[in-house]
Amino acid sequence: MHEETAESGRAQRNQISKAMAGIKREFYGKGPSRTRTYLCDRIVFALLDDPLTPVEIGLKEGGRSALVRRTRLTFQDIMATTFTGAIERLTGAAVVAYHSQLVFDPDMAIEIFVLDGPAGGGDEHGRGGRLATAVAQAMIRLVHEHWGKGPPRAKAYVEDDVIFCVLEEPLTTVERTLLDGGAPDLVRELRLEYQEMVNHRFAAAVEELTGRRVLACHSQILFDPDLLFEIFILGAAR
Repeated sequence: MHEETAESGRAQRNQISKAMAGIKREFYGKGPSRTRTYLCDRIVFALLDDPLTPVEIGLKEGGRSALVRRTRLTFQDIMATTFTGAIERLTGAAVVAYHSQLVFDPDMAIEIFVLDGPAGGGDEHGRGGRLATAVAQAMIRLVHEHWGKGPPRAKAYVEDDVIFCVLEEPLTTVERTLLDGGAPDLVRELRLEYQEMVNHRFAAAVEELTGRRVLACHSQILFDPDLLFEIFILGAAR
């Protein structure tokens, strides 16, 4: 029974990866070199390697990464229904929140979908154990230290060379006031700008716990439900 469930999970992840890559290829003109999908309870993470077009690579090398990211975010807004529709069809659950972001060096697009229930068909590969618990606790401590308020709950998922950490209810009082006042973009900009300044502290904690180098550290926040994601791409042992 466990083998059947694991096989079903692999098939579902492969279907989602194929769908994400196909949408990028059809509507952006270039698909990723590789796509990996992870089903973590009710959250779907899709990682697309090398997604940049030649023009975007030129802009990045010319110091215009911010323009590349803004263009991709506009693309995400236009294509949100297409992306979420594919996920809902393949998981059988409704998407309640969706966000996409680019990471540079290594170049990667990260698609995050929050569902209204479990994706179904997933396995438990790499999720539990002391390492995942230790990473989750470290993230709670660091967020509290740097923001003055820590999330009440966090859960980490260790998957291959990636660690996903999901932190619930992370917003400070100021951020909540801004969000309630209709300024979600400002809250996201504030959160991510500051997070980039302290990413090295988060990466150092993960390197200490895993014994591996962190090649990239990315933070993202979603609203309604309010969730903070810390994503670490791992390299070789230190």
